[in-house]
Amino acid sequence: MIDLKEMESKYGVVEFEGKKYILKDQADFTSRLLPDHLEGHFEMSAPAIDEDENEYTVYWIFENDPEKEMDEYDYEDVDRVVEN
Repeated sequence: MIDLKEMESKYGVVEFEGKKYILKDQADFTSRLLPDHLEGHFEMSAPAIDEDENEYTVYWIFENDPEKEMDEYDYEDVDRVVEN
């Protein structure tokens, strides 16, 4: 059994479309080539589970800002969640 509280305190929780997702690891770059209208942006993802332990991947798209450290981006602004 997964310790949801421990995972939540270690990696965090995000909410998307009214549903809570518990991150299972830190966000990492996807290296996906984004469409031209998103030039200057990058995508990150992290594995996650819901409270029923269903598996998901959470995605974020951020505008590149050389002045920001990675922990300064708004990870509450989720782009999409995909069920695995």
